[in-house]
Amino acid sequence: MRVKAITDHVCYCCGGAIKKGEECIAFIVSPENPDKAEFDIIYICLRCSVDKSCQVKVRKRSAEQ
Repeated sequence: MRVKAITDHVCYCCGGAIKKGEECIAFIVSPENPDKAEFDIIYICLRCSVDKSCQVKVRKRSAEQ
């Protein structure tokens, strides 16, 4: 979902900075550590949202359980 960052984040795909107030894409995914959280949220910058390799990387992360 397209959101405005309320804090600074790092793009999951390229590692670039997503500054507070910038628009980005947020995905709710399965947690890496289910004992600590019910879900994780990953953020990607708008530039990476149209990159096919980033879309594959996000889908792969979303499918992990």
